[in-house]
Amino acid sequence: MALPNLRRLRHADPPIIPAGRTVTYSMSSSAATSFKHVEALIFDVFGSVHLFTIDVLGTVVDWRKSVVDYLRTLPQPSTPLDHESFAQEWRHGYYLATRQFAESPDPSKFHTIDEIHFSILRNLVKKHKLESVWNENLLQEINLVWHRLHGWPDATQGLRFLKKRFIIGTLSNGNARLLIDMAKYADLPWDVIFSGDLLKAYKPNERMYLGACEYLQLPPEKVGMVFPS
Repeated sequence: MALPNLRRLRHADPPIIPAGRTVTYSMSSSAATSFKHVEALIFDVFGSVHLFTIDVLGTVVDWRKSVVDYLRTLPQPSTPLDHESFAQEWRHGYYLATRQFAESPDPSKFHTIDEIHFSILRNLVKKHKLESVWNENLLQEINLVWHRLHGWPDATQGLRFLKKRFIIGTLSNGNARLLIDMAKYADLPWDVIFSGDLLKAYKPNERMYLGACEYLQLPPEKVGMVFPS
């Protein structure tokens, strides 16, 4: 599905800097020209960014390491659990569920990301025979790991730099409470949060992108989207 007429900035281009690099935050002349008339940036926190709305889960936070490190702290089964594969299966299930809803949206069948994550988690527990290791109360706590993801080392500094010039916010499938908790946990200084449950849609359905523009009272051409390359 083609994106609405939002200006797009890939994660690898300035001013978003890949983690692990020592940088001076500045905007290249080409990026500055491209975003001359942009007023807001929205980020795909989990993996793509606009308005600068940002998809938090991959663009701004390191979801994989955060989840894998947490899984390693839990009670472990007698047969070693592949934590990386478990985390990837969990994430892939989320992708399939949100993609399916985006392609055939039905408000009566909408589920928040917390609900989707929990359903996938229960299925994975059965698949990996973890019922005797992780009880129902613990599963509720495990599901909240997505609220406590660590930002990339330069994420907060980069966002504060962008915040001086643009309205910055999330455009994430994550539900509002998940994104609020994550922002507090990882010190992400958003001006606004746009979430799947607020817009009752999931990317790449255009309702997500155009809905954010409507709330910002800006035409799509004045909104930039930041996403991973």
